[in-house]
Amino acid sequence: MEHYKGCDVLKDPCFIHDQISCGSNDFCNWMEDKEICEMIQENDSIDPLNFIQIRDDQLFKFRAPNQGECKRVIKNKAVLVEITPDANAMFYHFNQWHSEFFNWYLDNIGDNREEENQNQNQEVILGKEDREKRRRGILKNQQVVDHNRHVHLILKGNPRTTFLDSFMLESDFCWRRLSNLPPDTCFEEVLEAPGFIGSSAIDWEKRVVNNWVQLLNIPPNIPIDKPRLGIISRRRKRFILNEEEIIKLGQDMGYEVHVLPLESMTLFEQIQMFQRMTVLVGIHGSGLRFE
Repeated sequence: MEHYKGCDVLKDPCFIHDQISCGSNDFCNWMEDKEICEMIQENDSIDPLNFIQIRDDQLFKFRAPNQGECKRVIKNKAVLVEITPDANAMFYHFNQWHSEFFNWYLDNIGDNREEENQNQNQEVILGKEDREKRRRGILKNQQVVDHNRHVHLILKGNPRTTFLDSFMLESDFCWRRLSNLPPDTCFEEVLEAPGFIGSSAIDWEKRVVNNWVQLLNIPPNIPIDKPRLGIISRRRKRFILNEEEIIKLGQDMGYEVHVLPLESMTLFEQIQMFQRMTVLVGIHGSGLRFE
């Protein structure tokens, strides 16, 4: 997950890739002399096909090549995304918004089994009806989905980057701001995500967590001798004034007590510890909601 944090600080998002993953990103090209993955400046040749450009937050379809409109062609799927003001302001709202977006993403992007299923021994692809059941949480065995991770997320506006590491759940490619997208970039396929209001159902959020557990390879819970009490300890606001008393009380009651300063913990550490706790204590907020 550490490499994905480079999406916010690196001048060229292609820099996060090694030689193998660089080849799967149509924005990028592996430079043998530098041993680094860099953005393609221009494709050698472009076949006359129908392409899509994103201009002023709108999708424009046209046939290229035409007057040099396309200098680079992206064959990977792309999704145009707009994060709501509430989701942009607070993780509690972003978590709800992202849960809704992730479930839409699963239903509309497709999964990695599509080519593999040509082999008769592979699992059959979910049909439209089953995909709808999965979205509503009816197909419980499909809570963890091996989806297509070679997709570009193009962000409208100027969202803050605090929560954008969460897009690692959807794609191995860096998210990109529309404002930083070279205007001569053309796509073969772009989907525009609908506006989400952040009213995600609990089963959607559980599916998000289940996919995080798989993606981050978090080990299963280990049987414990005594119950564990996790105390969400905030460092900036909503402090628990008698935190030390709660720690001592939990220990006196026979709990193995863990203080969880979520602001200073990685997402991997947060999910790992939440998985291990028997009881969580905290002030109302996104920490408890995410759990």
